[in-house]
Amino acid sequence: MINKNVDISSLKDIFNEYQENYSFVDSDFLKIYSYVTNDKVVAFLLFNVMYEKCEIVDIFVLKEYRNKGIASKLIKEITNDYTVDNITLEVSMLNKNAINLYEKLGFKKISVRKNYYKDSDGILMLKEVR
Repeated sequence: MINKNVDISSLKDIFNEYQENYSFVDSDFLKIYSYVTNDKVVAFLLFNVMYEKCEIVDIFVLKEYRNKGIASKLIKEITNDYTVDNITLEVSMLNKNAINLYEKLGFKKISVRKNYYKDSDGILMLKEVR
């Protein structure tokens, strides 16, 4: 089930698994969707929408829930809720599984950002929605 009215404190456990500090998500500009199974948050999507453009800031699915279509559902939900022309995201060139997922969802590689990540280049991807 996709939860669109997310209380930031409900993300604490999944952010511990993700190994990031979740305090940065307390922003007026970021929107958060979480995916809940059996009362447990198993995935989240952070994004922002400005006018007709959407940027996916981060997406994470707990390891044991990957390859079940959860990330796809979260990303597709953006276009159900917002009228946007395109969606952009950045991904490490080492994250082949994520790149494959994004390409299946219609994202195209549009540029490379050299040394964007500590250990790799970043790939900027774009999906035209309308």
